[in-house]
Amino acid sequence: MLNLFKGAFLRSITEMRRYFLNWASNIVSMFIIYFLIIFGFKTFGGPSIGDTVQAVALGYFTWLLMLTTMGDLSWTIMNEVNRGMIEQEFLSPYGPLAVFIFYELSNLLLSFPLLFLMMILMFSFARISIALPISFYVVMLLAMLQSMGMGFILGGITLMYKRTNALLQLAQFAVIGLLFIDAHGFRAMFIPIAPHFAIMKDLLAGKGLNGVYFIYTVIGTILWLCLGAAVFKFFERKVRISGNLSLY
Repeated sequence: MLNLFKGAFLRSITEMRRYFLNWASNIVSMFIIYFLIIFGFKTFGGPSIGDTVQAVALGYFTWLLMLTTMGDLSWTIMNEVNRGMIEQEFLSPYGPLAVFIFYELSNLLLSFPLLFLMMILMFSFARISIALPISFYVVMLLAMLQSMGMGFILGGITLMYKRTNALLQLAQFAVIGLLFIDAHGFRAMFIPIAPHFAIMKDLLAGKGLNGVYFIYTVIGTILWLCLGAAVFKFFERKVRISGNLSLY
């Protein structure tokens, strides 16, 4: 397993270096969109728009967290099928699920420092203090793990149906809707990302961490990770049985 993680991590580094221009262009485009949104709010919102700007900054950053991890696996599978390399993952003695889990964890480790730097720049521009409690960053990591579980659901669907570009775009807009759902109480275990966003918003406003709500959020993160793995495994078996793994 250690060699598998090492191989996945080296692959992630190699791909980041090889396709650096595309990777950097995505980051720059995200920043441009963000700065235009915040500039528009500051210019046309009036003097009492401060809290709204902070809410928009946090919402955009949370959405960015989700996009970083949720659609990554599906795009990876589509690229692997196009390059004729998807069979190699299925020939691994550990199985494709383990291969992709370690690959996604490697991407998470590499993207977390970058996202932290982006958060500093975004929050500074919106005049949000980055002197936040450690619990804020813990919840931020939990949000990325939960979105990874959702990504495995989308990855399983992509494994079966191959082209899911429109579905991934739809999922991006669905995430925005999740940010507005009230997920307090036991509902935090079942509704994705909404409780994470609510906790981060409370911590940003200087409120304390609700221990019970946090536990519900942790349980919800674990549930979505398990659900994602189970759905991916289901589609993996279905693809093996039908024999359409490399059919595109």
